Parts: sequence; C-alpha cells; structure tokens
Amino acid sequence: MSKLEKLSMRIGNAELRTCTEQLMLEGDHVTAEVIYWQGESCFTLASWTKGEEGFDLRFVGNRPLEHSSPAVMFKLIRVGHEHLDDYFESLQG
Repeated sequence: MSKLEKLSMRIGNAELRTCTEQLMLEGDHVTAEVIYWQGESCFTLASWTKGEEGFDLRFVGNRPLEHSSPAVMFKLIRVGHEHLDDYFESLQG
C-alpha cells in the first residue's frame, strides 16, 4: 500500500496540511485538512474523508467563508484535492 506524502502549504493564516484520519499530525497521514491559525492555535475550516470513489471535501459550518477569502480557499482546496487524488489512484492499482 502506498503512503500519502506529507504536504503543508500556507497562505496567510490559512494552511493546507496532510494528517491522520483523526486530523492529527502525529502518525500515518491518510487525509488532509485546511486550518486557520489564530496566534499559536488553529481550527479546521475543511477536511477530506476517503470514500469508495475518492476523497470528499467537507466544510465545517461556514468557517471557510468567515475566515478565508474564496481565492485562498480555492487554491488550497485545488492543491489538496490533486494531492489526494494522486494518492487515491496509487491505492487502486
């Protein structure tokens, strides 16, 4: 089985990062999330879950709209989804 290559990309206070299924940094990374930094702490704006046909993106309420610009969110989502699509394809064959 292929391993998900770790990824981190930050634009301003928003960051795309790979993580475990429980959205933790320690352990084997198998999915990704977009987080928002406020000082030394952060919270999740959106995360992906793996399904039978690939990864699905889920927003946490309206946090992406309140805490990030559409352009930043779109860029982070696009990079994250491409990264996870490549990983999903590697698991299929």
